[in-house]
Amino acid sequence: MKVATALCMIVCVLVMASYPWTVGKPPARSESVPVRRDYAIRSATYFGTICLTLIGAAVGSWLILRRARHDYREASRNNLERLVVPEDDDGRV
Repeated sequence: MKVATALCMIVCVLVMASYPWTVGKPPARSESVPVRRDYAIRSATYFGTICLTLIGAAVGSWLILRRARHDYREASRNNLERLVVPEDDDGRV
């Protein structure tokens, strides 16, 4: 999960850095409709990709945090049980 989250962030940064090459300059208003439509499609795809990678990174971060909290609670519970109920040398209570 950590690798996927990191990969989403890396892809997002790379996509944002590639804006001039990916999307390009906006066409002039005097350009034909197909040229402006192609630019609009490239722009929508670009921003959609950024949104999806950021959402993927946010979901991945949330899942990682949730798992870390669960592990912390479990470790705290186990530590408290060991403190309250000490074990013998044989491992028996």
